Amino acid sequence: MASATHARTTRTLPDVPDILYHVFSYLDPVHELDDDAVYESRRSLAIAARTCQGFVGPALDVLWRRLPDDQPLADLLCALKIGEMETPREDLGRNKAGRYRLPNQDEGGYRLSSAAEEYEERWRRSRGYDIRYFLRGSDDPRIHPRWPRFMEYASRVRSITLFSFDGPSWCGIWEDLRSHTGGAPILPKLVSVAFCHISIKAVTPGALALISPSVRRLNFNLESACTWPPLEDKLRCLFSQSLNSAPEIEKLRLELLPSILGAPLLHTHCSYVRHLEVFPQLDVEELRILSALPALQSLSISLSAQFHAGTEPPLPFETVTALAVQGTWPNLTALLDTVLLPSLHALSVTGWDYGEPAASLANAATHCFHTISAKHPAISSLTISASPGRLPPSRTSVAYGFPTVKDAFQCHLLDLIRPLLSLSALRHLSLGFPSYFDLACASADWRAVAESLRALEAFHLRIWPYSYFGSAIHGCPRAQDEGQERPRGGPLDVALAHFARCCPRLRALHLPAMELELREASTPAHDIFYHILSHLTPDPKADASCFGFKEGDESRSARKALGCLARTHTSFTQPALAEMWRSLPSKRPLEYLLCVVGIARRQPRGEWNGPLLELCGTPATHRSGWVRFQAYASLVRKIIVDPLYYHYHTWDINAELLEDTFWCQLLSACGDTPILPHLEGATVRSSNTPRSIDTGVLRLVNTSTVRDFDVAFRQSSQKELEQLGKALEVCFSSMQNLEVLSMEVPDLASFIDMGLLPSLHPHLRYVKLFRSGYITPDNLRLLANLPDLKYLNIGLLWDSEPLSFPVAFPQLRTLSVSCGDPGGLLTVLDHIDAPQLHTFTVSERHKQSPDSSQTLPQLLRALVTKCPSLTRFEWGSEQLYVRRLGFFGTRHAGAPLTSLVAPLLSHRAMRHFSVSFWGPIVPCSPDDFCAMAQAWPDLETFYLGDEWDKHYGWAERYADLESIAAFARHCPRLRSLCLPVVLFDSSSSSSSAFASEWTCRPPAPHWLRELSLDRVVCSVTGEAGDRSREDTVGLFRGLMEMVFRSATISIRCKTS
Repeated sequence: MASATHARTTRTLPDVPDILYHVFSYLDPVHELDDDAVYESRRSLAIAARTCQGFVGPALDVLWRRLPDDQPLADLLCALKIGEMETPREDLGRNKAGRYRLPNQDEGGYRLSSAAEEYEERWRRSRGYDIRYFLRGSDDPRIHPRWPRFMEYASRVRSITLFSFDGPSWCGIWEDLRSHTGGAPILPKLVSVAFCHISIKAVTPGALALISPSVRRLNFNLESACTWPPLEDKLRCLFSQSLNSAPEIEKLRLELLPSILGAPLLHTHCSYVRHLEVFPQLDVEELRILSALPALQSLSISLSAQFHAGTEPPLPFETVTALAVQGTWPNLTALLDTVLLPSLHALSVTGWDYGEPAASLANAATHCFHTISAKHPAISSLTISASPGRLPPSRTSVAYGFPTVKDAFQCHLLDLIRPLLSLSALRHLSLGFPSYFDLACASADWRAVAESLRALEAFHLRIWPYSYFGSAIHGCPRAQDEGQERPRGGPLDVALAHFARCCPRLRALHLPAMELELREASTPAHDIFYHILSHLTPDPKADASCFGFKEGDESRSARKALGCLARTHTSFTQPALAEMWRSLPSKRPLEYLLCVVGIARRQPRGEWNGPLLELCGTPATHRSGWVRFQAYASLVRKIIVDPLYYHYHTWDINAELLEDTFWCQLLSACGDTPILPHLEGATVRSSNTPRSIDTGVLRLVNTSTVRDFDVAFRQSSQKELEQLGKALEVCFSSMQNLEVLSMEVPDLASFIDMGLLPSLHPHLRYVKLFRSGYITPDNLRLLANLPDLKYLNIGLLWDSEPLSFPVAFPQLRTLSVSCGDPGGLLTVLDHIDAPQLHTFTVSERHKQSPDSSQTLPQLLRALVTKCPSLTRFEWGSEQLYVRRLGFFGTRHAGAPLTSLVAPLLSHRAMRHFSVSFWGPIVPCSPDDFCAMAQAWPDLETFYLGDEWDKHYGWAERYADLESIAAFARHCPRLRSLCLPVVLFDSSSSSSSAFASEWTCRPPAPHWLRELSLDRVVCSVTGEAGDRSREDTVGLFRGLMEMVFRSATISIRCKTS
């Protein structure tokens, strides 16, 4: 019985397939380069599939995902009795030839003249190369009972290598199988195809039958080393048949010159090709053939030694966004002068040295960098490297080696890459140089790079030792002779400080060997580590619940990472601990530390009838433990505490103040010495359960150093609120330097005496009284007595009396108001004087939406008149909602959006505009969006949130392509654009005009960071609605990517 229970509760391997897929992916043969390693990898996968039932699916998926040829498929047909072979193959035992090395892969040649022929004969016999396979019977194989089993394996295949010419005899079975199944794809999910061959005489037709229309990648790895028309005709025939079988190839790799295939053939079959890699070295005429490919986006090429810039017009590559090119530095410069790349944003160049003097190479490289910065100032990704070069294919049996660079050129990094510092839009920069560029990286170089390229997200600089055939150049010894790479500059902390200060978006940094100065422990030894690890600072309030105590996932992850770093290396210990203890999610870390040092003891689990924590020592009796505790407690700057006391037998709702808890006893033992001497911010939150109140916890945060105080008690009994108010009164009176006060309580009067607030806390500059009841206009006069007040968040009573006297806030920058009647807010705003206000936020709830068309324009007119410095306006409008009955009153506003915000259209200083509706129906048309885009040229963020519902639809509330184009045209500083509904009709004249114009002549790039659309409505009808909708949305996304190349485009829903 016990064993049966254990069997039901123990997880088996099939229960965790994800980890098995991950583990077996490391056995993927694609990771191996050696033929024997490929064989062992596939053999291990096969053994694993037969070892355990839980391994079968993951191992077979990896094994069949990439096939080295089509023989496993043919053998599978025979194993399933769908096909059979003509005669059995001969087993040669130990003399069997290599499975994955073809006879024509004779690296280094053969010692004996007959060895090649003998190896090929053994290879053909061991592979059964000349044995014919055929189908059993003449019926449709799909009616065979084991056909689903064959398709189960065939559907796993994603990549395969096929015999292109003179293939094995078993390939004939694929033609028969294709004809018997009515032309249905044999490999329905095939994505990638490559070719191999042992000779070139005739195309293998059976192999081409395996190419499915689903193929998107073609590696045409067949080269033509000599000019021979019959061979070129065969290559063209194979290329044409391959593209006919897979007409939507998107990624193509060629190992022969494009001119061999010919421009007509390429232009006919490669209209969908977006990524093209050409291995042979090209000249201008070869490039001219490639420039006519209509959909090309990524191009990888290398340049021939005869490549020179001509006098012809530049070769246009209108759609290319990423270019990778290799060649000599002068040829790279000539290419950049020859081609026109208006859409380029990613460039990778590799300079070949060919044994030139190092000084000449440095001058040529710098000239190339000048050309890059002049021709493509807006690129966002740049990769630069150097290599010995690539020799042209030898026409004879004699192979020549690479000439080597004999000297070194010494210079500063800045002297070499100075032209690149003008590329201010760079986000990814990778530099790699051999050591014949003997670079010195001084602090001034790092400072210039960091200050010039402030948008960097990744920066890599690698300098590798240059040696060829074991010889090092003069002045640049090899790394193995030195023991380690010599430092290129320093100190490291200064270099890191420049990047940390100037590049706030930097996420990856790779520098060469630098100098690291070790300082005494008594000094601030690891300033740069403190700065770096500050990005891991956990913030319990950032992603946690407003009133709960469960720390958010991001904060817990950061705290865990800091803990690992503190244990990893002594250099990380102090910086990591400082960041980890800077902000505590609760008082539990302090309690745990007190138990560790012997001052406190936690009750055993079976003895919870008393306090969970008891004091077993004092600072006087445990001096060493207290010193250790204070070392950590002095690091705390922020903490979240819960003053409601939990006792195992205390469930009554009669709240009372407890004066004899653990924290009360510890604080009494400490006297006037604060436990958290450097505390700057304290948050007091409840767990929503009526309990007694531990005054010791509140005394823990009661220090004069606190500048930020946050209180949140949303649901508590009246008696509990009264007791909390009494306990917090002492805290308020002692916080003389309080600057930030946030209250979220049901009854504000229980906690704060508004009349005494300005005198008790004259330094307040941030006051947030959110959801703390509603204040009266009289309270505004009291808040106006705070001389440094810059931020104010309040809620106004629905039926409060109008403000009858002027109230001045001379330093106020941000005012956030929640109210029930916008009309009452208008009377308040008429009597408020805030000349420096730049942010105004309104959250209102009303009964009748038509009233907004009258009150909101008056409110905005007064706002613009009284606050000339206004740059941000946020308005959240909500209509009263009755459960099961719906919205209360009339929802239609009766006026378009531009009429409601008309006074703001004359305020050209607006930078941030945000409006959201839940309930009200406010019409907005493309003309409204165009008008707002033209009115605010300095706009940086635009947000329109509209709760869409099926009763009213989108007919009165939508934007179109012209609306988005207006923002791109008139708002160059726009960084975030959020719209509720966008109508895109690809068949309309306006949309077609934009699509045609932007496709033929893409507009200037706009540096928008975020484009968020709740819904894209496509005008699609007919039976192919789903497919047409996806194509239309894909066209729309493509148009957006043309304009907003750096933006994250989010489309939440697509309808028609």
